Amino acid sequence: MHPRPRKKIGFRQIWTRNIILTLVAHFLLAFHTSAFNSMTFVFLPAPRAPENSRQGLFHFGGGLGLSSSRVGLATAIIGFIGLPLQIFLYPLIQTKLGTLTSFRTFLPFSPIAYMLMPFLVILPRVPWIVWPSFTFVVSLQVISRTFILPAAIILVNNCVTDPSVLGTVHGVAQSISSGARTLGPFLGGWGLGLGLENNMIGAVWWALAVEALLGWAMLWSIYEGKGIERKKDEVEGDEE
Repeated sequence: MHPRPRKKIGFRQIWTRNIILTLVAHFLLAFHTSAFNSMTFVFLPAPRAPENSRQGLFHFGGGLGLSSSRVGLATAIIGFIGLPLQIFLYPLIQTKLGTLTSFRTFLPFSPIAYMLMPFLVILPRVPWIVWPSFTFVVSLQVISRTFILPAAIILVNNCVTDPSVLGTVHGVAQSISSGARTLGPFLGGWGLGLGLENNMIGAVWWALAVEALLGWAMLWSIYEGKGIERKKDEVEGDEE
């Protein structure tokens, strides 16, 4: 029995509304997570602002003024938080909540971290205040990305129902993600530099929080598809 010739998928059938919105959410996620990583390791060693430079609640500048060894400690803290979460908690919670629900649940932790990060510079310069506060803020972002980065990849897989276009959609998703990971650090670093120059270090962090919230809002407009495996099962059932 000869297999039936596969019908060519049209452009509009590939790029459905759900696939496009999933890819946009993928871009926004890659943008703010990559920007956060690069900005953090510029923000940590940036010199402290003079004590009398603060004007009001939001108009302040400077970084945390950490030495190279302390920046290394901050990196270790990030890794120490993320590794156990990825190994022990992620599989359990993701299985219980599902991909899209866990994405929607944990993404808001990132903008909260971005909003709080600049306020670390106005804390008293006391290690037992600064380090627990830094750990708390970074923990929010690490918890968030532990759950949302795998979810974004799974959603790209599941929004494609025909195996013939899986490579196309994945290639576009990888290109979009690479572009976002290039653009995020570039714009984040540029905004951080402007903030340091103009005594407004929080502006770029809060803009990043807004971008992340836009990505979270978009998640409520997409749905998780069944993926190509379900499609194969349906085809095989029809043939029988």
